[in-house]
Amino acid sequence: MRPLWQTGAAGDTAQLLAGEGRAALVWSGGRLEADAVEEVLLLAAADARLPGELYARLLDDLDLLAGGPARAWEP
Repeated sequence: MRPLWQTGAAGDTAQLLAGEGRAALVWSGGRLEADAVEEVLLLAAADARLPGELYARLLDDLDLLAGGPARAWEP
């Protein structure tokens, strides 16, 4: 897998990876893997190990990368 995006918040860094038909989100407290980026983000929303501020920052960055305004995400 190769890095797609990296962001930081709450004193931590999250890295979104993809390749070979898999995707992953990696941060200091854990790693989540799934078949697609969308699935990894859904898993991350329910994972209590991932700091809410870090998850919200990742989603904001992805919104901006997609060309839209950052939405108000609720961790």
